[in-house]
Amino acid sequence: MYKSRLHELCQHKKWPIPEYKATKLGLDHNPRFSASVTINRVTFDTVELFMSSKEAQNDAARLAFTDLQVTPYVPLGPPVPPPPPSSTMSQVMAAYAPWGPHVPPPYAPPPPLGSAIYPPPSPYAHVP
Repeated sequence: MYKSRLHELCQHKKWPIPEYKATKLGLDHNPRFSASVTINRVTFDTVELFMSSKEAQNDAARLAFTDLQVTPYVPLGPPVPPPPPSSTMSQVMAAYAPWGPHVPPPYAPPPPLGSAIYPPPSPYAHVP
């Protein structure tokens, strides 16, 4: 019931279709299921355990459907890829903030140890 209603809501709002994940818990002769539904990187998890994965997925859809109807939801958009390992901090900040005219602050390496900002350690300090 709620799975189809949630699917219709997502189509109406032009959001990606819901992705369901069911998890089996317990023994084979008495299984219990929990489920989660993800819509555009927002996940809704069931609180209770159910006798079937279908019931668990329907409950996750119910939670998502009721929450998305009450709360205004702004779709997030595609995830930002991680920066390459050899990036400088200013390149990393520019990669994560491409949506505005923001200029990343200049990056300066930290001062060396023993400078005025980082005085040398006291000879009485305990260093493990």
